[in-house]
Amino acid sequence: METKTTQKIRNFNKSSLDNKKVAAIIGVILFTFIATFIVYKMFFSKTIEENDLSVYSEIDPSFFNRIEEPPPPPKIEEPKPKPKVKPKPKPKATPPPPPPRDVFAQNYEAINPNKELIDKINKKRFESGKTMALSIKDNKTSFTRMDGHFKVDTDKASESVYLNRVITADRMIPAILINELISDIEGKISAQIEDDIYGFHGRDILIPRGSRAVGRYLPLQKIGDERLIATWDRIITPEGVNINLKDSKLADTMGRSGGYGEIDRRLSERYGLSILLSTLNAAVGYAISKQSTDSTQAYTATTYTNGIAEITGQILKEQLNVKPRITMRAGTRIFINPTHDMFFPENSSGTVLPSPYYKDKGEKR
Repeated sequence: METKTTQKIRNFNKSSLDNKKVAAIIGVILFTFIATFIVYKMFFSKTIEENDLSVYSEIDPSFFNRIEEPPPPPKIEEPKPKPKVKPKPKPKATPPPPPPRDVFAQNYEAINPNKELIDKINKKRFESGKTMALSIKDNKTSFTRMDGHFKVDTDKASESVYLNRVITADRMIPAILINELISDIEGKISAQIEDDIYGFHGRDILIPRGSRAVGRYLPLQKIGDERLIATWDRIITPEGVNINLKDSKLADTMGRSGGYGEIDRRLSERYGLSILLSTLNAAVGYAISKQSTDSTQAYTATTYTNGIAEITGQILKEQLNVKPRITMRAGTRIFINPTHDMFFPENSSGTVLPSPYYKDKGEKR
């Protein structure tokens, strides 16, 4: 028991000694720092203050009380008047040089020194209405008298016309088929106008959208035909106005004449029965020739096969006249192609009243 107690006392003394050493070291450091600060204040701070005071002593005390006078205003010099510059005289315009003379005209004048005299003679001759025409025949030249007027057939143009009530022949009128067309027999064709049709000038609607066109189509004329021919008779507007057409044709969306649709060449109807009869004839003839031994049976088989061959040939001739079938479905887009200008007179009984086109309400174009 005594030994344990003595050990604890020793350990306690060791720890207390360590703490005392640490406290002593800290005290020495603080003392050194404070002593250094006091020495610095006593010696070095005085020299710095003396240097600052020596600088201030060199400055004149009246410097801080002196008031600076404002600088005198700058003298404004009046601008000197600019000397007047006399305008330079414009150079006289030189006339443009004459155009170069034609080389061929110079050569012609050199070859024909009497050109002026020839021109006077020709002028008098033309005014008299009696002229001479040169004709060459069989390497012989001759002159024949002719009238002064130049009688040659020429195309004549009209005066300028405001075509606000004219649909010219170059216009294509878009429409949509109402009924389905089958080219087996002749029939009626009807279509509905798709867009408003305006005059050549202006913005007057001559044929409003929704108008109906009526015409007739023809069946195909020969086997190689692949386009349906149709002509239009008239157009009926929603206001009940009839527009009679003259030789207006049906055209497809590319502007080509005739209508184009689904083509059925009907090959089975043209050649199917003939092929069937020919095959049956060959099979019957082959079977009889295999079973018959005497001449009577062979003659009978030959006669039978020849008869079937004649019937087959006759049927083939009749079936060759079967023409293809063209079907144009309802709703197909087409064009009405007029061949003449369509003129719309002023509004009166039985004529067309164009509808003006309005972009917005109250705004006429």
